[in-house]
Amino acid sequence: MAQGPTGDPVSLRILYWGASGAGKTTALQVLHEKLSDEKKGELRSVPTRLDPTLTYEQFPIQLGTLAERDIHMMLTAVPGAEEASQTRKQLLDRADGIILICDARQEHHAANLESLRELNDSLAAYGRSMEDVPLAVQYNKRDLVESFDIESLHRTLGLSEAAIFETVATEGTGSLQALTAVAKRAVRSLKADVPEETKSESAPEPATAAELMEAAILAEAEDTQSSELDDLLNETRSNLDRPWAEINRETKATRGARISDDLRIVSVGTAQPSGPRSVAVPIVLGNDDGESVSLSLTISLDPLLEEN
Repeated sequence: MAQGPTGDPVSLRILYWGASGAGKTTALQVLHEKLSDEKKGELRSVPTRLDPTLTYEQFPIQLGTLAERDIHMMLTAVPGAEEASQTRKQLLDRADGIILICDARQEHHAANLESLRELNDSLAAYGRSMEDVPLAVQYNKRDLVESFDIESLHRTLGLSEAAIFETVATEGTGSLQALTAVAKRAVRSLKADVPEETKSESAPEPATAAELMEAAILAEAEDTQSSELDDLLNETRSNLDRPWAEINRETKATRGARISDDLRIVSVGTAQPSGPRSVAVPIVLGNDDGESVSLSLTISLDPLLEEN
């Protein structure tokens, strides 16, 4: 985090990390499109120091003002090429938050694990660990996989303390929520630097989705119980700068068929043959607390009458 004396601007560095092709650059591009012009700077392709033919993308966001200090965020997507490992490590230095983007498709799980290992090693080289940095995980390309693929990847990564988001980066689905979660934790670290006499100053009521995102993040540094604003933010932030005609055509996703007061079917996978006359159907059951369990339902296809 770059900051000077009281009153000087504060710049938060949020890094998008992940294997090549996971969707880091796409997430940044779509976020840039969704944010209003007055809140964002130019999306730039920056040559790496070691090899100018390798580039990475970044753009700044003007978040707002906290205790008379302008708060900026620089969003950077690290280059995914194998030969860019040193550049990735350099970009990680003094990062205030990390968004780990994983390709949820099963054939890319090994690459996700290798990317996580590199992230752990690079943080350790700076004397830091995953627990020291605000972290969110985007399980990207959600539209191309079953729930079982994401659950398997999540168990393998073992990042139980991270904020988790299922995303479709090409559509912007979930990307703004992941950024907000990381930014709120990063801004919270500024709380100790805010003079007590300025914490109670009232701010104008937010009017737009962009202002709601800004207000929710800044409020986290002053009031960790800002639940009403967070609830409103959840309904509006994903529609940032989109036309109402498009939004009104959308419907809410189903939460799954309920089979009892406290149990529902979250998802049903593709049936696979398990014998000459039977199939196995993978099912995920869940409750209202967000807990889930995976089961396999075997269905026998025996005839009602024996053939003569």
